[in-house]
Amino acid sequence: MINMKWIERLKYTVKLKKHCLIGEKAVLFTALTPQGDTLNLKYLSGKYMIICFYDPDCTHCKEAIPSLHKLYKKYTPKELSIVAFNISDDINLWRSFIQKHKLQDWTNLWDPDRDISRYDNFYDTPLSPSFYILDSERRIISKDIEIEEVKTFLTAVSADVKDWKFTSKAYKADDQVTFVISGQMVTVYREAEDESVPGGGAGGATTESTT
Repeated sequence: MINMKWIERLKYTVKLKKHCLIGEKAVLFTALTPQGDTLNLKYLSGKYMIICFYDPDCTHCKEAIPSLHKLYKKYTPKELSIVAFNISDDINLWRSFIQKHKLQDWTNLWDPDRDISRYDNFYDTPLSPSFYILDSERRIISKDIEIEEVKTFLTAVSADVKDWKFTSKAYKADDQVTFVISGQMVTVYREAEDESVPGGGAGGATTESTT
């Protein structure tokens, strides 16, 4: 006997995944600021955009978000936009978190009822934090990565590969994420105890030509 509920669930999952695949144009939704105003992501500048979905009460987020903010301060709005999206429904906790870590200078958004942004229809956020990196055309060039990989990406873009253009491809393995940028591969290695893994023990990045 066919399980129709399972089929409907599968259809929903496929529809969700379609919107957030590498190379697809991201859905630029509208959400609420801490002051209760609405803001659409399409009005944000920045050659690159990082959308971070997080819970201010999450232990990992308490470390990752302030760490990302320190790096963000090195860039101009024309270079980088960061959207820190609160997925919790506790506005007081969120406001306190913003105040404590002085996060007022980047874009803070939320949608506790999910009826304005409907972000959960367009972005897969299985973990907290969940990161999406978008290029200048707002195509998704990376997802499902850790904060250290986001940091390494930003460091690479601001240094040796600042003017490279993404080809909207990324490859992910258990121990690494590889971005393809104008024929060059930037491979970000996760931290590993095995010193035989490139970059093992401390994380790292290498570049090589794909041609």
